[in-house]
Amino acid sequence: MGIKSNASQIAQGLINRAKGTRTAVRAGLFKVALSINAKQIENLSGGGDEPAGAYPVPVRSGHLRRSADIDVKETEAYVLNTATYAARVHESNGPFLGDAQKGKQLSRQFAGAYKKSLGL
Repeated sequence: MGIKSNASQIAQGLINRAKGTRTAVRAGLFKVALSINAKQIENLSGGGDEPAGAYPVPVRSGHLRRSADIDVKETEAYVLNTATYAARVHESNGPFLGDAQKGKQLSRQFAGAYKKSLGL
């Protein structure tokens, strides 16, 4: 008497699903980070003739806006600004990066990208 098993097929299916899940999580994080970064850039696109301290932050040289960036890892994402004076502007003009995440329905964006990546 012998027992035939498809355990190896099941195991491979689970491994493939896990790989797909990692990719889907990264897709969701990427979508959310891009969305926040786009709003950060918008918040850094005030009129150049606005007085110092205005919000949205007035564009002088464009360096602060060009310094907006994202860094997406496997399970986390960072939205950042690499300009050396970004924190000072954030404090004096307004929380251009903190405000960037408000009202963005981030969980819905994440879920949409996650499901799309999985083909759901």
